[in-house]
Amino acid sequence: MIAPPPSGPSTHQVGGSADPAALALERARAALERSQPQEALRALDSVLRDDPGSSEAWCLRALALLQVDEDADGPAGEATHQAMGAVSQAVALRPQDEWPHRLASLVLLRLGQPQESVRAARRAVELAPQQAWPRVRLAYSNSALRGPGRPQAGREAYHHALEAVALAPLDPVTHLAVADIARTLGWKPQSRAAYRQALALDPASTTARHNLAVLDLTSGNAERALSGFSAAVAANPRLDASRVGVEAGVWRLLLTLTQRLMLLTLAVLVVLATTTGSGTSRPSLTGRLAVLPLLVLAGVLAWRTWGDVPLSVRPYLRTMLRRGRGLQVSSTLVVIAVVLLAVATIGVLTTVLTTGTGAAAAAWGLIAAFLALIVAGVAARRTTSRRRR
Repeated sequence: MIAPPPSGPSTHQVGGSADPAALALERARAALERSQPQEALRALDSVLRDDPGSSEAWCLRALALLQVDEDADGPAGEATHQAMGAVSQAVALRPQDEWPHRLASLVLLRLGQPQESVRAARRAVELAPQQAWPRVRLAYSNSALRGPGRPQAGREAYHHALEAVALAPLDPVTHLAVADIARTLGWKPQSRAAYRQALALDPASTTARHNLAVLDLTSGNAERALSGFSAAVAANPRLDASRVGVEAGVWRLLLTLTQRLMLLTLAVLVVLATTTGSGTSRPSLTGRLAVLPLLVLAGVLAWRTWGDVPLSVRPYLRTMLRRGRGLQVSSTLVVIAVVLLAVATIGVLTTVLTTGTGAAAAAWGLIAAFLALIVAGVAARRTTSRRRR
């Protein structure tokens, strides 16, 4: 969560014309909204050259530098350390303003210093006890303290987030904090309710939509998770985490289908084996009739799984298949298994409707399908396990 600047007039009039420094600050804010930190830094450099005592410019510079490291998609780098220097300048210039202290808390957390982050957030709360955002920052900082030595840190964080909601019940950011911290605590019902409230207040919130999809995926609802991830990507194509979520959701659906088809195939093999009399390779009529519904159910499951993939996600599947060797192998094996199950169904039908000898073909088809599903299932499970890590 990136904190916005304090509210107030955005431009000032100097001698009947707009103040150039204020206009540059406006350009910097607009660039940050568009996630263009380099453009923001250029505007802020011009302000700080003329007015190095501008606390707001130093704060915005810290935000721009944080965005630079966010674009790098890795651990805190040089830009984050530079952000700490910028926000320290802002704190020194305006020690009684809460915003520099709140930003310091955010930067310290990115630098892996949760204790110092909590102290800075508490100072921001002391300076602005009736504002919600300092408490949101304190909640996130406290949540980072969770561990063997601080078992209550998570509950304290949740309490601070609820205080923020009480102060600003119509601000989606406060509900998002409640949802995020409840999710880290494993409180899925509270987390889900808070994410939905954040989306009700701000339907364009890609963060809430993405995190709710993550919650759905970890709860086993791959279909709903895929819808959420694809909606987040559609709203913000730069959101790489949601693209990864789409892939994880597809793998989860594939794994679930593979496991169900394996169980059905195994059940069919057991029924055929137990209803085949000694001295004959042909199952009894009762056994053949019993397995037909199971084989039909396998086809229905495969069809329904494809139907569970939202229309908005299907264009991504072609890209995933082109670049993902594992998905190519697993999905091909599942398709082969479904075809073999269809062959087995035809074989069983011929033994029911005629005096044909389709039982052997059905049995070999079932065995081959089962082996293909085992390989596909192992590949899918390994991939989903890696993505969870």
